[in-house]
Amino acid sequence: MLSLGVLCASVVLVVLLASRLYSGALLQMGGKVALRRAWRSAA
Repeated sequence: MLSLGVLCASVVLVVLLASRLYSGALLQMGGKVALRRAWRSAA
């Protein structure tokens, strides 16, 4: 049961991180966007 809880918490964390990076990168125009720049622009 503990492993299921850890799995669910990990999935939620990864989805939250990915959504923040995606929303930050989506607003940038041009080519590749660095992770740090995407993270800061999403805040």
